[in-house]
Amino acid sequence: MIVGTRQLGLAILMHEAAHGGLHSNKAVNEWVGQWLCAVPVGADLAGELWPGQPRRPATVLVKVL
Repeated sequence: MIVGTRQLGLAILMHEAAHGGLHSNKAVNEWVGQWLCAVPVGADLAGELWPGQPRRPATVLVKVL
């Protein structure tokens, strides 16, 4: 239960990073979103940036949980 809530928190932050909401510097925003939010939950920020790609972060989380 505790691990799942932390994964959800990281997924929410990853989503914000995909829309440029974590940091005003684009490079920092993408780095933080990818390496500190997406990778720990087994997702990819690029999947969030381009809807319709085969590997969507939400799908990955559902399979993990």
